[in-house]
Amino acid sequence: MVPYSSKKRPHFPAFKKKKHSTENILRKSDLTVVKLQMQVVDKGFYFGVDDLIETVTDKSMKLLAQRHAELQQREFLGDEILQSSKQFQRISKRTMRKYKLKNVCFPCTWCCF
Repeated sequence: MVPYSSKKRPHFPAFKKKKHSTENILRKSDLTVVKLQMQVVDKGFYFGVDDLIETVTDKSMKLLAQRHAELQQREFLGDEILQSSKQFQRISKRTMRKYKLKNVCFPCTWCCF
């Protein structure tokens, strides 16, 4: 029996995941809270939120209007396609009738008997 030997893989520092300590995470979150508090003091929290809500509302309304216009255009194009399809069906039915009538052999005394 051959003894087990572990193969060591070379370590590439670029591919290693960095382990973030909880201290670093807490420090970053504290800095974020401090920044938010400073913004509240500087700009006024409600003013910033109101601006944000107004901006989002404006952009949403513009996007909704654009989508509505696109929908109307597609409905119009759909109606045109439907009308063209109906016209094509009518014309092809007429053509089919003409073609059938041309190739119909009516019983006659000359060729059929």
